Amino acid sequence: IGERIVLTAGGRHDEVGARDFDTWRATGAYLIPETGTKLRASGGTGAKAPTLFQRFSPQNGNAALAPETSIGWDAGIDQTLLDGRATASATVFGNKFQDLIEFDSVTQRYRNTSRAKTSGIELEAGLDLVPEWVRVTAAYTYLNAKDEGTGLTLQRRPEHLGRVAV
Repeated sequence: IGERIVLTAGGRHDEVGARDFDTWRATGAYLIPETGTKLRASGGTGAKAPTLFQRFSPQNGNAALAPETSIGWDAGIDQTLLDGRATASATVFGNKFQDLIEFDSVTQRYRNTSRAKTSGIELEAGLDLVPEWVRVTAAYTYLNAKDEGTGLTLQRRPEHLGRVAV
């Protein structure tokens, strides 16, 4: 819409065995070219049927697994600096899951977590050291991932994650 507003919306219908899934996603961004700033947000739903391995693996399978569903959102800001040679970004996000499919390290089997919630923040920065040849980027994520039924932290989801790339 004009030069500054970008909107998208989409939907999808999947038929997986006896279960149908309708999912959607919507996004919006507001561009401020004078300052190199972009304000953005998105929201949507998701669905995932258990894989054949998760259901029927002789060692780890669970034929009773239910499909997982989710709803999530994010909002953030992107900023370019130094005539586009540097970038900085910050994003906050949240997700709610029902019947999250997880691997239980105690029983060594897949299981559903009835209700789970994740939220956090991601920060990223990049700099072209030699334009079009060498770029360095660094990113950090803080993640709060909880089983809402037990209050315990979800397995295999690090609270702090960082990376540096050249």
